[in-house]
Amino acid sequence: MFEPRDIRPGHASAFDALAAADPALAGAVVFECSSAGALLEANAAYAELERAVMLAPGELAARLVAALAPAGESVSASFTLELLGDPRHFHVRFVPVSTLARNELKFVGIMRESSTTVEQRERDTLAGWQGDELVRVNSDWYWETDSRGALTSISRALELLVGQPAGALLGRPLIAVGTLLRGENGEVPYEAAQARGSSFRDQLMSVTTQGGATRLYRLAGVAVPTKDGGCGYRGVAAVVPDSARLIERMRSELGRTAKANFLSSMSHELRTPLNAIIGFAEAMNHEVHGPLKAQYVEYAGDIANAGRHLLGLIQDLLDISSLDSGEIDLETEDFDLAALVEQARAMVQMKASARNIDIKAVALDAPLRARGDRRRTLQILVNLLTNAVKFTPEGGFVGAEPATTLAGYVAVTVWDSGPGIDPEDHARVFEKFEQLPKPPYVASGEGTGLGLHISRRLAELMNGGLTLESHKGMGARFTLTLPLAD
Repeated sequence: MFEPRDIRPGHASAFDALAAADPALAGAVVFECSSAGALLEANAAYAELERAVMLAPGELAARLVAALAPAGESVSASFTLELLGDPRHFHVRFVPVSTLARNELKFVGIMRESSTTVEQRERDTLAGWQGDELVRVNSDWYWETDSRGALTSISRALELLVGQPAGALLGRPLIAVGTLLRGENGEVPYEAAQARGSSFRDQLMSVTTQGGATRLYRLAGVAVPTKDGGCGYRGVAAVVPDSARLIERMRSELGRTAKANFLSSMSHELRTPLNAIIGFAEAMNHEVHGPLKAQYVEYAGDIANAGRHLLGLIQDLLDISSLDSGEIDLETEDFDLAALVEQARAMVQMKASARNIDIKAVALDAPLRARGDRRRTLQILVNLLTNAVKFTPEGGFVGAEPATTLAGYVAVTVWDSGPGIDPEDHARVFEKFEQLPKPPYVASGEGTGLGLHISRRLAELMNGGLTLESHKGMGARFTLTLPLAD
């Protein structure tokens, strides 16, 4: 049988602590009784209410159970009490709770004063408040554990929610109900509270319903001393509004985080050996440690080029991941676009010289003040110039010049004397991994099909753009537009 706990007036019960942990219970009269109406425990507000209506300890609970006759389902009703001759209106709901002790049934009662006068009741829209309470009856649940963390009591609402009888859940840990999620600090609040023997709140739990849906609940609980000298818990759970959408967003964020972490880890693991391979291959190609057969020198050059290609691919994949997740960092500032064009020209000079490409026209005669991310703008310019050099036949020309644009913006066009691009393919060149057929003088392993896609996305993030003008046999003109400096 159930044993009454200390319910003397002024005694602080676990329900008082639970109300402090769960704001939804603040100001409520909370009590626990047997299925016959015998009071087992109550908070201080319950004792004060009984004294105010001049009832004997435990009599209010017994009268409510007799009047409402709660059974296996939650019951919600309104009633009136006379307090010093003044009628006071209350709303009560009983939550049936299955217990581990011979699977007996008990009730948790929650009362709130709904109004003191008819006018106030109308202002407070009692009907709306009751409707909200009925939603909570259907969606919230109550639970208790022993010192081992095993469930000793659960509300019938939980049984209906997960589609399992009390016997299948009682005696099992709380995680048998659902998955406890970590908080922002990386801890599981319930587990952290268990280790300290303290109360907790804001514990999110993902629960799969008997219909297969996933809902998110917010748990709060208080530590309750047990007979074996340990510490159990008593708590409540409230459904998180729009939890389905929140769960989907959390899954999406976890997926993006896992993807970003994987790519970052792989980047580190791949860059280190690749840099070593490139360094050794370049040393062999330049015969730093002595002469080699011409064939081996050529092999070493191929190895170094392949390594540099892979490093570029890794960086492109990291950029794509950051762009897709929206987590790319931009440091906006004012800068001279002409100076960045000159810097980019110097970075591609060796490639141009190796293929006898004239890039003397890559120069802006006057400063061009722009606003954006300096490093990302240089990345775009280097990509445009590298592509221009790559697709221009030997002896050709590559240049850069200011471009006409709308007020409030500045622009620079990178042009080449290469084979040009058909208008019908203009959109394709900006798509991920899209590569048009290469001229015979372009090595088949060059490029990843990501550079132009990344460049346009970066330009757009800086409130600018990247456009293409070209026709077959007439070269290509890529124009980068950025906001004018403040």
